[in-house]
Amino acid sequence: MDIIEVIDDDVGAFGDSASNDPNPGVDRRRWAGPAMAVLLVAVIGYGLASSASSSDAPPAATASTTSASTAPPALQTAFAATVPFLAADLPATFSVHYANVQAIDAALTPTSGYELWATKGASANSGSWFSVTTTPGASTLSAPNAYRVESDGVSIAISHVRGGQTISRFTVDGFGVSITSFGWSHNDLVRLAGAVHPTGNAIEFTDAWFTPGHRIVSTVQPWLAVQSTVAEQISYVSADDPTIAISITVGRRTRNFDRGAAGDRYFALRFLLEDSTRFEINGLPAVGGKIVGRDDDAMATWIDGDNVITVSAPMPVADVIDVARTVHQVTSTEWETMRTQALRVNSPRSAIVPSQVPSISSGTDAATLPWTIGVTMSYSGSQRRVNWRWEGSGVDSVAHDRPQITTVVDNARTYVLADLPRSMTTTAHLQVAQAGLDPIVVPFNDAGSAMDRTFAAYVFSEATPYTAEIVGDDGAILAAWPAT
Repeated sequence: MDIIEVIDDDVGAFGDSASNDPNPGVDRRRWAGPAMAVLLVAVIGYGLASSASSSDAPPAATASTTSASTAPPALQTAFAATVPFLAADLPATFSVHYANVQAIDAALTPTSGYELWATKGASANSGSWFSVTTTPGASTLSAPNAYRVESDGVSIAISHVRGGQTISRFTVDGFGVSITSFGWSHNDLVRLAGAVHPTGNAIEFTDAWFTPGHRIVSTVQPWLAVQSTVAEQISYVSADDPTIAISITVGRRTRNFDRGAAGDRYFALRFLLEDSTRFEINGLPAVGGKIVGRDDDAMATWIDGDNVITVSAPMPVADVIDVARTVHQVTSTEWETMRTQALRVNSPRSAIVPSQVPSISSGTDAATLPWTIGVTMSYSGSQRRVNWRWEGSGVDSVAHDRPQITTVVDNARTYVLADLPRSMTTTAHLQVAQAGLDPIVVPFNDAGSAMDRTFAAYVFSEATPYTAEIVGDDGAILAAWPAT
């Protein structure tokens, strides 16, 4: 398959002229290079846990102009000439949860495939576009907030996110595949999924009917293009709300002739961020925005000399920008103190979920196979969580003080899970309506005062779109999926 040169001089990365790009002087006529890495894994620190912060944390580090070259011998040997040590000024409720530095030449080089195709002038939430990420190794599909369809024997989970994008996940030919798209119909998404043929680091299409309108924009993973190869990563967690984790990464700026250089960064930001905002940090151009496909996450990024810096968090864009403006250099001694604090904070804190999980709902699916859903409660720091469990799998959700519906799709079934505080009502019911079938009504079960919640669950194997609602005893809709 040929790689098509994209010439799009009339539209910049953020919906206006390219001359306002945060990487000025970049030639827009770029050829896409070979595929790499896993989409967004590094961008928002997916691997970061959310345990509580330490109550005896050392004081926050102060700003310093001391460079990393003043590191003690142990650090000097491992991390010399990598990146400066950076930190943020945050309220006292935040403490360091994770801190690490690696030599850039020791960084892992992923081997997954990636391609981004778009119509002329498209961006994160305009026009028509799609990106395909392929990861070697078939695995059990588990997609939150999705519905399942089957095409040619392949089970596809399709999730719609608030920005209007759609994420399709499935396994084919021994590869896990994720397609993020905008402006595509359900039927065309299914057709596109059936046309993807992963081959090692490359992606082929058995049906390329979309090529008259779509052109290949990049084969460089967005996280690589935006962050470069990460050398330093540090994250902070709030003691008030452990779900709020702020991550800072620092990488060495890629040279113009390398993959992930300025032109690749331009296109990555254009399709990675929506509601983009340009701002300055110490006179340097920067950009912030919501991360596509991550409803609650935002990011800010800028280049300072040879270093690429990003800040990401589940916060409004304006708040992430405020945090970014506090990022400053610290001494190696201060940074090592923060790393020590992170090791202390990460000691086990969460309650252990019992191996015997009380059942709250059971039934038989359309294939006459039985299912049972159990639930327990646990704590992660100060955060209470609902632990849904079924044979061989499960999912956790935060125990909010409001009714909520959690959904999960795997290769064979759809799981609709609902919980609400006992203080609200014990006569509500969960109603699940599959396309073309009569609605199913599921009562809530009171699992006892220790749970302080009531629960309902329904499982089905039909590969169909559906809706779900929690309906109160007065007929009021207390929660709905998909969320309106």
